Amino acid sequence: MTKVLTYVLTNAMTKVLTKVVTKVLTKVLTNAMNKLVTNVLTKVLTNAMTRVLTNAMTRVVPKVLTNVLTKDMTKVLTNVLTKVLTKLSSRQR
Repeated sequence: MTKVLTYVLTNAMTKVLTKVVTKVLTKVLTNAMNKLVTNVLTKVLTNAMTRVLTNAMTRVVPKVLTNVLTKDMTKVLTNVLTKVLTKLSSRQR
């Protein structure tokens, strides 16, 4: 009788402990993986965004500014020259 009880209790405890340990390990590993994946993704995305923004600031912005300023300066100079030439030509008449 003692052997039977020992066997039954051992099996029962083994099953319970297996379930408990499995659940605990699953939670611990899931949390660890979530944190790891989050950290890795954060670093990867941060690096990618840093590269994108750096490229934008060093390549795109100067081109846009150059285009805008060139157009604006062309308009300003055209207006100024037109006014100057108009005044000069009206004086000569």
